[in-house]
Amino acid sequence: MKSAATLSLGLILLAFGQAALTSANSLTAVSSLPRAEERLPAVHALKALRVVPKTTAPKTLCERANVNALFVIFPYKYQGVWVFDDDRVGLVREPFVSGADDILDALTANLPEADKGVKVVFSAAPFPGYAVRFIRDRSEYGGTWYRWPEKGKEGWLCPALFKYFETAPKELFVKVTSKNQ
Repeated sequence: MKSAATLSLGLILLAFGQAALTSANSLTAVSSLPRAEERLPAVHALKALRVVPKTTAPKTLCERANVNALFVIFPYKYQGVWVFDDDRVGLVREPFVSGADDILDALTANLPEADKGVKVVFSAAPFPGYAVRFIRDRSEYGGTWYRWPEKGKEGWLCPALFKYFETAPKELFVKVTSKNQ
């Protein structure tokens, strides 16, 4: 009987076209790579044995970075509505609505030409220089409501939030500055 290491090596060689099955219990090395159509049955056999690891692409930026992180977006007004683009997660003109737009108005009230674009840094954890802390309140329509207790405001963040976080954070820490700061 072959050892597990020999069998594993044989399966690896088979997957890369370096070996061929000659019977149910033996593997024979081959000197040249077989054509692609000759390798396909071996690859399918390995998949059936679940030797090929199944992987899924990370969905959120936190998963991709594998850490808790700071994020930066650059909202601007488009036809009177606060929106932002983020190519990294496939968002174009993603709008801020249902109170989140009013919160952005309040946060940018003293910034010159804010409607042309601002920089928003945000995180689920406090960071040096953050200006505002929002508290998760409730879920609705796939999105999440956050409160700004100091100002008595609340805003709804749509499911695009989950492009950045696997689950809606208990708190969001935010800093808004001019685009060039």
